[in-house]
Amino acid sequence: MIGVYFSACGFIIITIGVILVFKDKSTRRWKHTSGTIISSEYNSKIESNSDGGRYKTFMTTCKYEYSLQGSNKKIIGTKIFPFGGNSWTTNSEEQLNIYRKLHKGNRIQVYYHPIYKSKSCLIVGENYNLKLIVFIGLLIFIMGVGLFVQNFTEINMPEKLIESIIVVK
Repeated sequence: MIGVYFSACGFIIITIGVILVFKDKSTRRWKHTSGTIISSEYNSKIESNSDGGRYKTFMTTCKYEYSLQGSNKKIIGTKIFPFGGNSWTTNSEEQLNIYRKLHKGNRIQVYYHPIYKSKSCLIVGENYNLKLIVFIGLLIFIMGVGLFVQNFTEINMPEKLIESIIVVK
């Protein structure tokens, strides 16, 4: 029975992941304008796992301002990716490369939602972290199927064992 629960959870995670990937891809149709980096930081922290091991994680954060064509109103944005954001990762090189492009005063291209103009980001349609959600969901789903098959064969196992007993007269 636990296999069914794992498979159901995996399916739900896959579904959510696929929806987020499609939403992320749809941001490629967002409008864009130019903006300016107000501030950026390259952060790191030490984390530990359940085995007591320690490792370093990294994240770049930024704040930028932009205005829409025909408007003098400045809008502040902080998102690098539209969905899922920029998260802590052990990939220091990736975060450092992002940080190198986001120096204070740099002019950048800002993508904004066509209806909700204050919803903005710097990178559209490229958040591979969302694909990891689908992959993890797939692993959980496959693990659930494996548990279900294993449990199913264990239920039928006693009959096979009894049939394999040879009675000698």
